[in-house]
Amino acid sequence: MKIYRHTISLILILILTALLCSCAAQSSGTDTDIVKLTAGIDKDTVLLYVDKSPVTAEEYLYWTAQFMDSYYTYGNQADDNEFAWIDQMWDQGLKDAILNNIKNYNVPAVHAADYGYEPDEDELKEAVDMMVEDIEGSYGTEEEFSKYLRQMCISREGFRHIMEEYSWYSLLLEHLYGEGGEKEPADEEILKFAENEGYYLCKYIYLSTTGAYTDAAVEAVREKAETALDLIKSADDPEEYLTALISDTNWNEDTLESEDGFLSAGGSIDETFDAAVRALEPGELSDVIDDTENYGFYIIMRLPVKADMLRNTCCIYRFNDQIAKWNEDAEVEYTDDYSSIDFRQFYINLTDHRIKEFPDEPVTSVLD
Repeated sequence: MKIYRHTISLILILILTALLCSCAAQSSGTDTDIVKLTAGIDKDTVLLYVDKSPVTAEEYLYWTAQFMDSYYTYGNQADDNEFAWIDQMWDQGLKDAILNNIKNYNVPAVHAADYGYEPDEDELKEAVDMMVEDIEGSYGTEEEFSKYLRQMCISREGFRHIMEEYSWYSLLLEHLYGEGGEKEPADEEILKFAENEGYYLCKYIYLSTTGAYTDAAVEAVREKAETALDLIKSADDPEEYLTALISDTNWNEDTLESEDGFLSAGGSIDETFDAAVRALEPGELSDVIDDTENYGFYIIMRLPVKADMLRNTCCIYRFNDQIAKWNEDAEVEYTDDYSSIDFRQFYINLTDHRIKEFPDEPVTSVLD
């Protein structure tokens, strides 16, 4: 089982959001150290250590730009391009948010040795290459990707380093929780996780009352639902018959289900639906559920959750809990160079750089 193949998509979604939302621009001075230009220090200068793992100015300011863009986008800026909000927000959570994100990327590599794990160089390179190639390919061209990196104050090598840090997350996850791993959960543990998190599995049909503008029209939909219920109950295999109705648009007007059923921890449809499912025992069929406040009727059969359906989810939850503990215990040591940076002035300089080099392009944070 390759858990990390699934988790890689988490970061790709975030990064590709930024890449695909940026527009074309004229680029110049591609050899310029943007960190030096905007913060006054070399990009390879170490600003802090996380459990003795160095974090360079390039890495720290890349994430600083992402978070500042997010705050700026969501209305925390003052009028007339003033940046007083940075001073206000820095000590009210912005600095901590940046640090916590950097910890997330650094602690897996730091703690891999605790489990005697060192990824094969080729395996690590393959994971990094896959992510970088997917990002560049989705963005279009190498030139367009390079423009984005310059907007975000990071070199291609620096960006690849961040992807390598993330690869440690996915590879260590696979090593610990994958097949044969030290922390691979048993089926019973996964089912207990499903219970604790409120997951349920069901199959259902939905008959809509949208467009039923009279009581008589609504009643006609109800009668059709009752007919469907009778057919299901009288079938030799009610689940098989219900499954057949699900694929028949004459009897079902919802497409959320997969072949194995609808898996949810609640909140995916509405409260009436959730309550109806949770009132059933696995294998039990509901009566017609009146949800006409949300324009329809349901017939639901609850099914037992299968461990394989939540294996990856359970592993990721557990690993993220472990990372949260590592983050909490991580020792952070700032250098004198960190103290020399005026982060408000850095963002002003970065904004000026963007305006001069990319005058027609809005910048979208990967955190948006």
